[in-house]
Amino acid sequence: MFNYGWVVLVITVLLEGLSGFGRTASFSPFLKDVCRDLAVTSAQISFIYGLANLLTGIALPHIGRWYDRYPTKYFLRVFVMLFGGAFIGMSALKIIAAPPFFNFFVLFCAFIAIRMSVQSYMLTGRCMVAAWFKENRGFATGLTCLLLASVASSMPHLNLRLSRFFAWQHVWLTVGIFWLCVMLFVVRWIKKPPAVEKNDFDDSGKQKNAAPSDLEHRTDENFDISQKNTPENFEKSANSSQKTTSSGFTPLPSSAKTTAETFKTSPALWLIMTMLFFKAFQMTALAFHLVPLCEAFGARAENVTLCLMGTPVVTILTTFVAGHFFEKIGVRNTLFLFLMLDISLLYSFQYIANNFILCMYGLTAGAYWGMRQILAYMVLPKIFGTKHIGTVNGWASAYLCLGSATGPYFFAKCHEARSYLFALNLCQGFAVLLLFVCLILQKHFKPRET
Repeated sequence: MFNYGWVVLVITVLLEGLSGFGRTASFSPFLKDVCRDLAVTSAQISFIYGLANLLTGIALPHIGRWYDRYPTKYFLRVFVMLFGGAFIGMSALKIIAAPPFFNFFVLFCAFIAIRMSVQSYMLTGRCMVAAWFKENRGFATGLTCLLLASVASSMPHLNLRLSRFFAWQHVWLTVGIFWLCVMLFVVRWIKKPPAVEKNDFDDSGKQKNAAPSDLEHRTDENFDISQKNTPENFEKSANSSQKTTSSGFTPLPSSAKTTAETFKTSPALWLIMTMLFFKAFQMTALAFHLVPLCEAFGARAENVTLCLMGTPVVTILTTFVAGHFFEKIGVRNTLFLFLMLDISLLYSFQYIANNFILCMYGLTAGAYWGMRQILAYMVLPKIFGTKHIGTVNGWASAYLCLGSATGPYFFAKCHEARSYLFALNLCQGFAVLLLFVCLILQKHFKPRET
């Protein structure tokens, strides 16, 4: 039987990949012209963009909870409108010719909307892979990463080319209109499987637009198919079932809310969140300070950047291989391997002036990024299930976002106080500490999903 999840996967990849218009590298080609036309400085734009990223990280746990409680198409439409409206609003600033303070405020609000939308698309993609592909999740994860790498990697170059032929306000206006006219319509086909989402029932109690096979895959054990056309029976069934909370078609009772929050007491959750935070913290810092770090350690920046061009290939290969053998590797070994790669990466970085070690660093970095995808797409649903996967991924995205926002600043302050080597040594020590904590808490990594 055809798995509708493949349709969902393609659409979510398209949505997340094209949202690259709102990522950091895509703003860069237009930055100089925006500063000149709106009478704001590059430092001011960088500050509000970082602040928007920080506020997004704080909001992401709540965004993940909204994903669990509402139908996906309505959830995504909100962020599609925010994303498109933000670009249209920014493009209108050139026409309005407002004071710099007003431009500064509008850009800040637009950056918040864009960052929240981009992170929500990423969250939805991970949740959809976890929910639709319980048997072929490894292959779906590898394919998702391959398609995203193909689409997202071309976005900075596309924006650079556009900046040479069109003014920034025209490009952003086109992006906003495209999002509101096309993506707002496309997301209607993204839905959760196979449970019935909120507002998918009409006044007679019948499921709207439901195929006969939909009822065969219902996960609600208390739903009587023979009485599905009776509104009173449907209401009684919805109120009595504790398993309908993830589908979102009935308000959460107090007992269901308690159940939904139990995973937050697991030490495994907070250890994995710390691992994801540290991953984003160190990798963003290393990328942001890459050229000064190369100079500090006596390496040529050209050689390092050339070596890093091959890391996406290793990342995709790692994702396919680790995803295929995930059941044999297991959750514990996956986490240990993730941390061991991290330690190897950090300890090899200070010797990247040596070409052999530089090549090993490139391979390790690619494998590390691949294992990070396995962690987000496969380990989280394996340990915590898919019933509240939106909330879990919301916390994961929040920690990644906060790590990205604080890592570069930490390295800059350590460099001012002592040196880049001092910052790197601190990261090395923390990575080893995480490995020991993981060994101590390994009994908590018990798979919930069978």
